[in-house]
Amino acid sequence: MGKLSMELYLETLRAKYKKANKREKGCLLVEFCEHSGYHKKHAIRLLNQKPTRRQRLLGKRGRRNQYPSQDYLEPLKRLWLAQNMISG
Repeated sequence: MGKLSMELYLETLRAKYKKANKREKGCLLVEFCEHSGYHKKHAIRLLNQKPTRRQRLLGKRGRRNQYPSQDYLEPLKRLWLAQNMISG
């Protein structure tokens, strides 16, 4: 099983595992261990953990730009062209 297919399988199984009762969790765990080759304790940790950081980050982090480039780009281009394209 490839890395990408394993991640997709883990995501779908994680949702089922979260909703399942104790008996169903045991069956899902045995099935996952057979397919992945992981030990039970490692599989439990994988199924209980939150999604990875890459999946959680949806937007840009940090402080917003103080000066949006769209507002200042056109006047700066005009000044640059008026000064014969001087670069510093």
